Amino acid sequence: MTRAWANPPRDKASATVHITEPGGHSYTLTARRSRGQLIATFAPGALPDGKLCARYQGSSRTACVQIIDRP
Repeated sequence: MTRAWANPPRDKASATVHITEPGGHSYTLTARRSRGQLIATFAPGALPDGKLCARYQGSSRTACVQIIDRP
């Protein structure tokens, strides 16, 4: 999963991203500036069905992807 902030303020070099996995486990990542954007990349392991979500700290917007566990 890659989370990008496409138009951050010019003086912002990094930002905190909150990740929530299916089942409720949550943690934080640090997004770093790359080509004018703030980028956070995350490679989850095996996850159960549910939503994997990411939100930049201070934002009310959350991006989610639906995880489907297929045998």
